[in-house]
This record gives sequence, structure tokens and C-alpha cells, in this order.
Amino acid sequence: MQRVDITYDELNEEFDDMKHQLPLYSIVYSNDPRRGATFSIESAREGIGDRNIMVEEDTEKTEIQAPLSPMYLIYRPKGKNGRKDEIKTNWVSDANMNAEKAKGAGNHPVLGRYHGFSATGMTVAEFTKIAQSLHPI
Repeated sequence: MQRVDITYDELNEEFDDMKHQLPLYSIVYSNDPRRGATFSIESAREGIGDRNIMVEEDTEKTEIQAPLSPMYLIYRPKGKNGRKDEIKTNWVSDANMNAEKAKGAGNHPVLGRYHGFSATGMTVAEFTKIAQSLHPI
């Protein structure tokens, strides 16, 4: 593990159920610094935008199956073989988020989170292997 960052949502008076700030996190793993491969997990509760939109000409898209959910990847440079400068997934909702959202569109999540996964310096196959090893705790 290279780094863990914990931040907090801003208090929002619009939400009656929000009595205190809720934590968010980011975890970055890396291997041998000479190779420069990283894998990171970001957490968000609300106010998320698209993470995996890159408009460069050298990007390519694919979908992988993972225990948490199908993940839609965008990566560069093109081609599934070879180390990638950047791989990003869409936001993946956890079981708590799915349960809280099922209660109604006006409900604001408390326990639920969206998770975004990113990587650098690894192949799509290596990223897929890591993503398929992830399980909620």
C-alpha cells in the first residue's frame, strides 16, 4: 500500500438526515517503483460524474466482469496487450448503495458508496485479474 487518504463530505443543510460529515476514502497500491504500476480505489457518496471519459485519439474501451459488478473500462494507449498509461472504470455502486437507492429516488445514501478503480503501468489482463479478486468486506 502506497497511500490512504480519508476525506469527508461537506455538510449540506438540504439533507435532513445528515447530522455529521460522512467519510470518503482513496487507497493507492503500487509495486516496484521502477515499474511504476499502481492500482487505486476511490470512494464517493454523491455528486459523482463520469470517471472514464477520455477524449484522446489513443483510447479504447472494453467491459470486464468482476464480483462487484460489470466494469466498463477505458484505457490508453489502444490495444489490450502492453502496459497502459491509464486505465479507469466507471463508478461501481456497492450493496449498501443499491439498497439505499432502492428505497426511493429522493433518499440520500448514508452507508452506500460508489467506487472507482484506476491503474497505471499494467496491462488490461493484469487489471482484470485484480478487479476479479476484489470482494466487499
